Amino acid sequence: RDSANTPATKWGAGQLGALGNMPNSPPTTPDGMIYHDEYVNPGLDAARFITAMSRTPKPGFYISNDNLMAPAGSDFNWFVHGHVIDAACLIGTNFFVTQLANAVRVNANGNILPIDATDIQSRANQALANGLTNSGQVSSATCVVSLTDNILQTATLTVTFKIQPLGYLNTINLTITFVNVAAIVVAGT
Repeated sequence: RDSANTPATKWGAGQLGALGNMPNSPPTTPDGMIYHDEYVNPGLDAARFITAMSRTPKPGFYISNDNLMAPAGSDFNWFVHGHVIDAACLIGTNFFVTQLANAVRVNANGNILPIDATDIQSRANQALANGLTNSGQVSSATCVVSLTDNILQTATLTVTFKIQPLGYLNTINLTITFVNVAAIVVAGT
């Protein structure tokens, strides 16, 4: 399931359908195996295990969350977050390896000139857009080039990628109600 989809696709995404090769009658199945159903017996997902669950009225099992067992509060709680950061790292490496040993203009204190920093930033941002943002893998991705590195002294440029991941709908609260049409007053009558 993981390798067949984009980096930002959660394993339990509804549009992917139920897991293949899984029974449709949880938790006891014709093959004699007992499968854990997180919907029926919740708790393992909250403990950051990868679990499967039924989704009434749909048949089959779906991944609850693609958990990474990261500590609570980590940015890397799901595989999709790890995959997106990995993709950003690959984009950054591929782009910046071509910048190694290139000349940049510096001011009197050795810092990169803003015009050269802006040029590097805009080209890196285009690489991020081509690899992540335009394909809908992240909400946003930006490159920031430091203007305070003394390049004459260190020959080092500090660059930061800021990635805003996608949001995921794990719970949907749906309200369905009748409207009393007899109580609607039409203005001017």
